[in-house]
Amino acid sequence: MDFKHEILNEAVKLRLPAASFRALGVAEWEPVIKRIEETFVAAPYNSLIWWWERFKKPCYSTAAFDYPPDILDKLIPAQELV
Repeated sequence: MDFKHEILNEAVKLRLPAASFRALGVAEWEPVIKRIEETFVAAPYNSLIWWWERFKKPCYSTAAFDYPPDILDKLIPAQELV
């Protein structure tokens, strides 16, 4: 199974409605990326190679784990909308 299908399967398990979570078509991704960058990255759209070079503050990072999904529940409160 590829990554896209793994993510979509998890969305089904979590009972996320299609209005809240779905795979994007090839023509839909660019506005989403722009909005993510406007929200989290302190640089103009498409001007950086790596987002983590210019995250807006405050930010947090760690490299102390092998599989990030295993610890997300410890980093992000269950009621937080992400």
